[in-house]
Amino acid sequence: MKFPERHTHRFESGAGTNLNNMENTPYQYYNNELGVKIKYLTSDRCHKDSLRLITYGGLYKRMSRDTCCERQLRRSALNADALVSFNSLPREWKDAITSKFGKPKEQAKKSWFAQNYVFDGDAKAFYLKHRYGNNNEKKLDLDLVDKYSYNASVINTVIEMRSKRKDYIRALGEVSVDIWQSLSNDVNTFREVPHDLPVNKDALRRKVTKYIKALRPLQGETF
Repeated sequence: MKFPERHTHRFESGAGTNLNNMENTPYQYYNNELGVKIKYLTSDRCHKDSLRLITYGGLYKRMSRDTCCERQLRRSALNADALVSFNSLPREWKDAITSKFGKPKEQAKKSWFAQNYVFDGDAKAFYLKHRYGNNNEKKLDLDLVDKYSYNASVINTVIEMRSKRKDYIRALGEVSVDIWQSLSNDVNTFREVPHDLPVNKDALRRKVTKYIKALRPLQGETF
């Protein structure tokens, strides 16, 4: 079948789907630098698991002073948490964070793929409208629509990660890496949405290649 030009939309979770796991880490990369979400440090305007080390206003005052080490990495915005540079934090704060939440590179790596996941709403609309059979009288079952839509969305994320290869490798904390093996590992561990993509790196690469060709668009199979 012909697959439409890809447009992506932010995912709104539905029944049986949980994307909250990507919110359960204080670590996030921004502009190639490891940051900590401020809401995990403050005693007010904070996450439920915050360390409560300082008030929100107190931290912002420290970040605005040249005499203090803490450095703001990103201001808060719609769907974007305020971040402070991990490397700029006092040693005792770093120790408290890693003691409670784990090593930053390992946790940031786990969340990197999830943070870049975007549900492809146009893919779902396409599969809902698709008809087949001798007289185009049949339509896909809703469970297949969901499966194909999630598969397409995860593949889109794989493509996005490949395009951000340098940032992706940095998030892994490696100098060099087998990119397809790493992507395959991430796809296999990413279970915040149901998908059935191949577990083998070579099979995944073939699937992604076929998907990209279908997007040109050409005649192809469902994904």
